[in-house]
Amino acid sequence: MSKLIDALAYPTPPPPSLDSNDTIIPQRIVDSLLNVKMDVGIHPNMYGDFDSSAINLLPDTYKELMNSSKTNTKIITDLSGIESPRGHHIKLVDTTQTDELTGFYNADILFHFSAITYNSDKTKAVLELGISKGMLNGSSGILCMEKRNDEWTIVESFGTSIW
Repeated sequence: MSKLIDALAYPTPPPPSLDSNDTIIPQRIVDSLLNVKMDVGIHPNMYGDFDSSAINLLPDTYKELMNSSKTNTKIITDLSGIESPRGHHIKLVDTTQTDELTGFYNADILFHFSAITYNSDKTKAVLELGISKGMLNGSSGILCMEKRNDEWTIVESFGTSIW
């Protein structure tokens, strides 16, 4: 989770200036965005399960994992072991008990993690991850991950929604 957070937690870049035809963000701005320390909210359980159309997109080995009764499922309920080497401030949030008027759930970016489904030897995992940077600025997708050399790697990903 820490690796995903650090890879995906960065501010929305500014729009290009009105008097420029150049839409490329200068490297100095990219570098400065990557150095911003953000307040990251983790919402530990997306509502509902994967729908069948999303499961059909998965490679066969991951379809088997989702349909197997021998799988292990984990829901993030605490932050032990989740920290940001880049220095982001990570906290659990319950979006049902936040006040939208006090800011975007009191976080700069909100990660929605589904329950994580593992195979029996915990070398493969499937989860849905949603990332919101604002009320109308987010997306979600399914991640198929594999543990290689003690590191989790995304081997397949499929977008499921954009808002």
